[in-house]
Amino acid sequence: MRSPHDRGRTDGARHGHDRRRRFLLLAPVVVLFIANVIGIAFAPMLLGRAPLVLIALSPLVRHLVLASSSIDAVPFFTVGIVRSFAMCACLYLIGREYGPEAVSWVKSRSRAAARVMRFTERAFARAGVLVVVASPGPLVSLLAGAERMPLATFIAASLVGTATLVLLIRSFGIAFAAKLALVRRFIDANIVGLTIVSIALVLARIAARRRRRAHA
Repeated sequence: MRSPHDRGRTDGARHGHDRRRRFLLLAPVVVLFIANVIGIAFAPMLLGRAPLVLIALSPLVRHLVLASSSIDAVPFFTVGIVRSFAMCACLYLIGREYGPEAVSWVKSRSRAAARVMRFTERAFARAGVLVVVASPGPLVSLLAGAERMPLATFIAASLVGTATLVLLIRSFGIAFAAKLALVRRFIDANIVGLTIVSIALVLARIAARRRRRAHA
């Protein structure tokens, strides 16, 4: 029979293991989120000086489109697919670990997030795998984990969807390369001013979110 001291040590070890597990799940998401914010803030400068770094930090559709014609195909596809899938994989694992609690947390963040998540839930209930292929984003990945979609199925569906999206973006960027070049030239000609404005907008958005949360 274990003594209270032994039970206390066991409980402490379990709590320590849970904290480490939580850290390992959440830390990559935080790093990727911060990288995304940095990429958005410095997008004008990075687009002109280091477009591959831009999509590595922030693989938003607009960044991929604008950078598509200035990066060779292999690094564009490699970085675009891997970086986009990385966030999806992390959120799938969080959803799988915390289940409905993770979904409820997203819904509680804002009315807009709740509406998007409810729509995603309805679509996922009808055709889960197809939804992951058609829209391999963070919320879908979180829901796939919460719904216990098999890991192999999720990886295959998410990679197919992500690769297809990056391919379509690349094709669009090449097809409209001449018009996109005009946008890039404008950004290059005003790179300092646009970067300052971009940083200011990101900081203002962060401040606005903090104010809303403080008054919530």
